[in-house]
Amino acid sequence: MLPSISINNTSATYPESINENNNDEVNGLVQELKTF
Repeated sequence: MLPSISINNTSATYPESINENNNDEVNGLVQELKTF
């Protein structure tokens, strides 16, 4: 029970940071495409 709870807690906090990182990567790719 405890391991699943800890995993759920981390999974609840990680998506936001992952989305921010993905947005930065996408924005970087878009800027590169605009230069072409």
